[in-house]
Parts: sequence; C-alpha cells; structure tokens
Amino acid sequence: MKKTITSLFLFLVLSANTAFSQISLDSLFNFGKNVLDVIGENTELTDSEETEFGDMLAGEFNKQHTLTSTGKEKVEIIGNNISNYVKRKAIGYKFNVTKDEIKNAFSMAGGNIWITSGLLNLVESDDELAFVIAHEMAHEDKKHNMKRIQMIYRAYQFGGEDAAQLASIAQNLLMTPFEKYQEFEADEYGVYLLRHAGYNTNGAITFFNKLASLEKETSEDEIGYLFRTHPYTKDRIKRLKDYIKKLDK
Repeated sequence: MKKTITSLFLFLVLSANTAFSQISLDSLFNFGKNVLDVIGENTELTDSEETEFGDMLAGEFNKQHTLTSTGKEKVEIIGNNISNYVKRKAIGYKFNVTKDEIKNAFSMAGGNIWITSGLLNLVESDDELAFVIAHEMAHEDKKHNMKRIQMIYRAYQFGGEDAAQLASIAQNLLMTPFEKYQEFEADEYGVYLLRHAGYNTNGAITFFNKLASLEKETSEDEIGYLFRTHPYTKDRIKRLKDYIKKLDK
C-alpha cells in the first residue's frame, strides 16, 4: 500500500514539470498531504532537512542563472547583520546577486536569498536594501519557504531519484506568489528585523513609495513577480505605517 501510494505521488511530482497546466500546485500539495496522512509521516521539515534540500535546489537554480559579485558584499554585510535577530538560529543564510536587470528579490528554503542587479540599482539607501533583504529573511524565519517545498522533499525522501526534475519543480514554485497574508506578515516582520538590526524603518516606506511610482511607469516585463503579484502597494504602505507607529510607542 505504502509503495503504491508513494509511487503515485512521485509520478505526479515528476510529471508536474512537463504537465504543469494539468496539475495545479494546490492539487499537488493537497494530494501530497493526503498521501503523507495515510502513511503517517510528519510533513514539516526539520531545520537540517530544510537546509540540505534547500541548498540542493539552490545549487540547481544557480546553474541556470548568471551570478555576479557586483553588490554581493554589501548584500552579505547587511544580510549577515540582520541574521543576528532571526529566531531560527539553525538556518544559515546564503546571499547571491543575479545579473539580471529585472527588479526582483526572492528566497528559497534553507536560507537562500537572491537580489537582482536591477533591484540593487533601484534602491537608494542601505535602509531600503535592508528592508528588501529582511522581507525575504522573514519568509524564511516564518517558515513560508519551508512549507512550499515540504511535500516535494517528502516525495524525494520516499524514493525520488531525479533531483534535477525535483529542482525544476521547486524553481517553478519559487516563481509563484506567496499567500497575501504571508506577504503582509513578511512586511511587518521584515520591519521588525530591520529595526532591531539598527536600520531606519522608514526605508521600508521609501522603498514602497519608489515601487508605487515604478508600477505606474514600468512594464510588467521589467518588474519581477515579487512586485507584480504581491498585495497592492498602497495597502502595504498603509499597513506598515500603522505597524511602525506601534513599534515607536
């Protein structure tokens, strides 16, 4: 029974890369959850499992993108500073800059974070850059990233042999939006981390104001999914202003 269910789950996972339109991510996750419920496995990954699998997926991602050292040192300095204030201390953060003019930032399970060169050219202060990095670290610290790959990892654990195919699926997941509540949570927790790391929380507001202007002036091809699929910028600005006021009291 277990072997049959696991084989079926693996078939769906591996097929998702070539038949993505036929199997939605929600269906895949729901099926995976049902499978793991049947065989009695815990779906949440440990920090070590997340790091090992996340680093493997990140390695596959890096093979398919051009990385640059330009701006990386600054990103690492700011990121390492902020990492002193996260709760999940067992996760080690790794920072990279992709040579890409699209304005974007994204993260993957296991503490892997990327900033594009286009976004580095957009920000005008360390405070703005620190907010972007803190936002991505918030997704990691709140386990948003882990929850996106846990079903894929369990399938891999139960016998998936083609890591490249699984990595391809995970990269598709990387380009899908988080839930709206997760974005709001990452905004607020990102500001919390920003403040504790010694940066000016107004960097979050100036960044979003810049983003609001960019949305009016720029085509979708020039703005990463991070911006196009997130909650409305004006809503995020209002929520963050209210949150910062609470922190200042």
